[in-house]
Amino acid sequence: CMETLELAVAFERRADAGALAESYARTLVLFPPCAGRYVKRTVEVEGLPAPEARRCILCNNAGAGYCYVKLDGKMPPMVGTLPDAFFDRAVGVRPMTDGSLGGPLLRTRVM
Repeated sequence: CMETLELAVAFERRADAGALAESYARTLVLFPPCAGRYVKRTVEVEGLPAPEARRCILCNNAGAGYCYVKLDGKMPPMVGTLPDAFFDRAVGVRPMTDGSLGGPLLRTRVM
């Protein structure tokens, strides 16, 4: 599955970007797949006659994307569709054809 989930969280007051980054780092330790990368592996699947290529998550602690963007002006209402600028799209996550790893599976943008 290569679907993405975009999630926005709003705080009543401006969040401390440094404290959020520290919490983010501690959380990634508890959820290793979020700091991993997709890889292609040949695996044996129960019920299938032969091994086949599958996309797997390599829990290699390669890190997750995190950026802080200062928002000019007021925060828009958190109801309905938000502008694209509010999200760091998880693109380029697929493993490369040369076998190298793709980008982070989890990306967070703090505004």
